[in-house]
Amino acid sequence: MNDCQGRGRVTRDGKCVATVEYSVQSEPHAVNNPVRGQVEVVEGERTLSPNDQYTLHMEGSLELDFQVEPAADQGEGKYLLKGIGVFRKSS
Repeated sequence: MNDCQGRGRVTRDGKCVATVEYSVQSEPHAVNNPVRGQVEVVEGERTLSPNDQYTLHMEGSLELDFQVEPAADQGEGKYLLKGIGVFRKSS
């Protein structure tokens, strides 16, 4: 399993909505298993909609499209992340 964590930016439709601390995990050879993780908003919009698609811009020039999942045990500004697709290098 690959783990990535750090501080990054979240964008929606190309506009920055938040700075977050993230922790994501992926199975490098598992084609059908999405990337999962958590994001915590440290600056910006604290309410992310589960209906919207976001892009996480991570350290090391990696990007990941994702949606948030509501979690009853998470505090304000903390979300579970479900990746859409795979990691890619930013251009």
